Amino acid sequence: MENSEKDTIQDFQYGDVVIARRYHNKEEKQKIIAGHRIGPFIVLEKQGDKYLCVYGTTKSEYKKTHEVLEFYSERLTYFILDRIYEINE
Repeated sequence: MENSEKDTIQDFQYGDVVIARRYHNKEEKQKIIAGHRIGPFIVLEKQGDKYLCVYGTTKSEYKKTHEVLEFYSERLTYFILDRIYEINE
C-alpha cells in the first residue's frame, strides 16, 4: 500500500505536546542558534491549517518575566504562557 500525503498529516488536539520548528522562513531561521531551531510546543487551538501554541524552553530566566508552566521530563522545561505562536500543519 502506498503512503499518500494525507496519510502523513496528523491532526493535533488541545494539550498535545509537539516538536516543531521555531521559525517560518529563512530569515527567522538564521536568527536562531542551530541547536535551538526545533522545540516543544503545547497545542492550544487549531485555526485553519495552523495551530496556536505556547513553546517550551529550558531557560529559567523566562520564569522571572513571563507566566510559565513548569514541565519536567528529562529536563525542567518552561512553557511560556503569555506568548502565542503559530505552527503549520
